[in-house]
Amino acid sequence: MKPTISPKVSPIHFINSHFLLKKCFAVIMALAFLNLYVSCSYYKVQDVTSDQAQMAKEIDNFNKMGRYAIISIDDQSWHLDDLVINEDNQSVSGTIKMLDPAHTYKKPRKESGNRYKKAVQDPMDEIHIKLYPNTNIPENGQQIEIPYTQISSISLNKIDGGTQVFSIIGGTVGAFIVLILIVAALKSSCPFVYIKNGETYDFSGELYPGVITANMERDDFLQLLPDETALKQLGIRITNELKEIQHTDLLELLVVEKIEGVEILLDSDGNPQTFTEIQKPIKVLEDGYKVNNSAATSKDGVAYNFNSLDNEFENTRHLIAEFENKETEHDAKLYVRAKNSLWLDYAFGKFNNLFGTYYPAFQQKQQQSSAKKSYTWMDAQHIPLKVSIKTINGWEEIETINPVGPLAYRNLAIPINLDNSTSGPIQIKLETGFMFWEVDYVGLDFSKNVPVKMHAFQPTIAIDETGKDVTSLLLEQDGTYLTQPNIGNAVDVTFDLERLSGYQIGSVYLKNRGFYNYIRHYTNEPDFDKLRLFRADESFTEFSKLEYMNLVHFASQEDIALHHDK
Repeated sequence: MKPTISPKVSPIHFINSHFLLKKCFAVIMALAFLNLYVSCSYYKVQDVTSDQAQMAKEIDNFNKMGRYAIISIDDQSWHLDDLVINEDNQSVSGTIKMLDPAHTYKKPRKESGNRYKKAVQDPMDEIHIKLYPNTNIPENGQQIEIPYTQISSISLNKIDGGTQVFSIIGGTVGAFIVLILIVAALKSSCPFVYIKNGETYDFSGELYPGVITANMERDDFLQLLPDETALKQLGIRITNELKEIQHTDLLELLVVEKIEGVEILLDSDGNPQTFTEIQKPIKVLEDGYKVNNSAATSKDGVAYNFNSLDNEFENTRHLIAEFENKETEHDAKLYVRAKNSLWLDYAFGKFNNLFGTYYPAFQQKQQQSSAKKSYTWMDAQHIPLKVSIKTINGWEEIETINPVGPLAYRNLAIPINLDNSTSGPIQIKLETGFMFWEVDYVGLDFSKNVPVKMHAFQPTIAIDETGKDVTSLLLEQDGTYLTQPNIGNAVDVTFDLERLSGYQIGSVYLKNRGFYNYIRHYTNEPDFDKLRLFRADESFTEFSKLEYMNLVHFASQEDIALHHDK
């Protein structure tokens, strides 16, 4: 029997113990998604380009619309104009300029409560890139190219209820993920959904994640969290903030009446599952080794990342949670809080890039592919999260959880039949590809489902960003879509809840259907030899692992060189 796994063999510990690697990995991930943020905040979809001159021109237009990049060393700051993010060279480049008075402040920025004069200052959506002190800054008007390794942090200003929120990567991947959650605009899938709470719209999640063709459409249930339990109406906003065309077929609000002491979730079929006595796991094993189970017992963002490097020959990673067996029960409900990783988005982008100039033709062919073929490929690459139970006949699959997106955790309910479970502790296995998911919480509830009352509401009115009434497009599953082709498209949807008067709201879900298509204009030649390899099972998860290991190797070699120079 091997001893309890040491944190020293985990990728996160390896990254943290190698300063340059940690810095490089954080900045690579930051700028990969920041690139999406810059382009997605300003470009219209049809204008997306990989041409550097055109990109610089369009980013300049973005700056004129209020977006502003600032680089700083200690207490000195400059404007970085004509911002270009070059992933191949792993650098940021632009033109050095003096700060505009509207972006100059008497006091340094702090984490919250920064005040500014609205009449003369405009700090909103500033991108702040903090550099290490040894970075050489050229004269005003000259070009600068900044290697990722010279960047110590990246941050943005955003308004949250009238207060400035300052977020920083601080040299770690995890903290940058917090930044991504705040700006909610740094990825490549799905329409974003915001719920109206008072005078603000709070990010809730993504519609129909992972559905990239019409043939793949399925019912998706996104949990919404309104601030109040007694509402006469509920408003949401659905936006296109990415390089894609989004088609929404159906929106329906499902409201479950509140029951004291009971948490109510919908399963993947939209059936209510009630939780009253959630049991914590007594043991958690990650890829066969016992690990601290505290990450599974609280919803705190401390997650299992499926990133063990113990077995380099295995492409999948798994987590086994053991629970005390109440042998008198025949059924139970698994409670999992999970989301996809940002690494999955990054790896999938790398995969798409292999198609190069052939990508539009490939995408067109995909639209004609059957749903069965698409989902079979996804399953063979271990992109979903597979849930299994240990039975007297071995591991038995319970459910395959489709992608949910990387920007917000989802609370997932999975009904489980225990008739064939083993006599010892109940063992539940969660399995996926290398670094494809993050699991924050796992629990098991043996209580009987409590009867609930659920009400369905069609949209009362839906108005797009031009003022057009598009309500009729969202009422039925009929193939008549609300299409949002451009970045900046948005629709405000209101649901009238008057008939709920006198009842308290328990759980709220947005049932949705639709699909989206990426907009990509790669200029590189297709790499058909590599692409043919992805026909094989597990090829994409192996690709994910190799991409990660190449990054580790690159940064560790740089780390060795750095220490040798010293």
